[in-house]
Amino acid sequence: MVCQDDLEVGNATTEKSGSVWLVGRINTVTCFSEHRFLSINDATKEVECQFEGWEETEGCLKVCFEAPDLTEYKALWNDSIPPGRLHDEISINCRSSHYHNESLDNTTIPAVCTPDGWQATYPCILCE
Repeated sequence: MVCQDDLEVGNATTEKSGSVWLVGRINTVTCFSEHRFLSINDATKEVECQFEGWEETEGCLKVCFEAPDLTEYKALWNDSIPPGRLHDEISINCRSSHYHNESLDNTTIPAVCTPDGWQATYPCILCE
């Protein structure tokens, strides 16, 4: 048994054979820059040729995975925040004595995953 077609994965490159792939053969898939397989939080993945064809795999998605510079936002980044997909929104904590600009009861502000990376939507404000 063989996989007769080259493996195609969205937003990624794959090894091309130009012929057939034997069952059990592994094809290494590499995501484009700034893209990841979200299920494994990695840019490369091995996909196996199986009896019924290529192993099912997700496409690569553009993600925000690097901590943003939050200096001007007076906010703190939590390194345990997982990569986000484009347009995902998360909450980040304001620095000590800083608050959400609309509520002194709130010490978080939203950040959105944009094509340029995580972006805080507005700065925390200092209350003394």
